[in-house]
Amino acid sequence: MAGRKAKLSIAVFALVFLVIPAGCARGRAAGPEAAGTEPSAAQEKAAVCTPAATEAKQGTAVCPAGAIKVAEAVICADVQNREPVGAASSFPADVKKVCCWSKIANGQRQTIKHVYYYENNEEAAVALAIGSPLWRTHSSKTIRPGDTGQWRVDIVDADGNVLKSLSFTVGL
Repeated sequence: MAGRKAKLSIAVFALVFLVIPAGCARGRAAGPEAAGTEPSAAQEKAAVCTPAATEAKQGTAVCPAGAIKVAEAVICADVQNREPVGAASSFPADVKKVCCWSKIANGQRQTIKHVYYYENNEEAAVALAIGSPLWRTHSSKTIRPGDTGQWRVDIVDADGNVLKSLSFTVGL
């Protein structure tokens, strides 16, 4: 009987480990050390579903509704019919504008920002409201003559957490 319980415990642990994404334990640490214990404050805080955890998820577990995620994002020359056009990581020196296009999952009724950096100095921050569970949105930044070099756009949540970072160059 003891052997059967051990096999059952291992099977349950394996099922929990493979189905619940890392960081999506809903308030309990995954693993045998958590069995029958209440989570500590640190474990509860760590149990939030992070973008990295959702990308690494296996199986069909669903992260909490508030776990906002960048499903896709690109830097592009334009956006037409809500789709990116001319996606690239390098643009010519005479480019007039660039766009950051993003598809956001689980972000309904929340706000994200596209924060533009030129040579690691913040140039602009554009707040974007998310209207549904899967929402496409974009922003654009006018590129001034002489703004050649390294650029970056950080997609951040309402708390300032970087969800995704996209780098590109102008004129290099």
